[in-house]
Amino acid sequence: MNYGAPSNANYLESLVRSAPPARLRLMLIEKGIGLCQVVSDRIKASTAKVVWDEQSLHLFDVLNELLSGVASDDIPVTRQVADLYVFLLQHLNKAITVGDYSMIDELRLVLETEAETWRMVCAQSASGSPDVFANSLGKHGEPVNTQTTSTRAPAPNAYRAQPAPHRSEDRPTLSSSLNLQG
Repeated sequence: MNYGAPSNANYLESLVRSAPPARLRLMLIEKGIGLCQVVSDRIKASTAKVVWDEQSLHLFDVLNELLSGVASDDIPVTRQVADLYVFLLQHLNKAITVGDYSMIDELRLVLETEAETWRMVCAQSASGSPDVFANSLGKHGEPVNTQTTSTRAPAPNAYRAQPAPHRSEDRPTLSSSLNLQG
């Protein structure tokens, strides 16, 4: 008997119903990261030809849902994000077709970076700070010049935050098959 299953399902349902959109997106990305690990491990352990299974199809669905959540506005940033998810879907298809677990690990790395970004968005909105993008994007999403002529430092451009530098030996490497240029 599984006594915790109904309460776990109720908890998850209430969490999803009450979560803000940014948190829902983060939850999807985190689910995708977990599925990447499962699919990668399955491919590593398999001696037979790799085929689409329940987990890889579920990962495809998660990536597709993330793509469908990107606004279809004519804003360059949204087009770039949509292109990224289209690329990830194509990369997943190639990884399963070829049976290459390292390609799935590359997907996981991209999703982990995406998750970190959304964690920062969620943390900022939970702290009661103004919208992350409100001060840096104009009415139609175009970047706004945040520099002023006063002696104050310019407001940071939130969506262009630079990550902390890493030592090259700590940074995971991507195979040459990962091409974000198209």
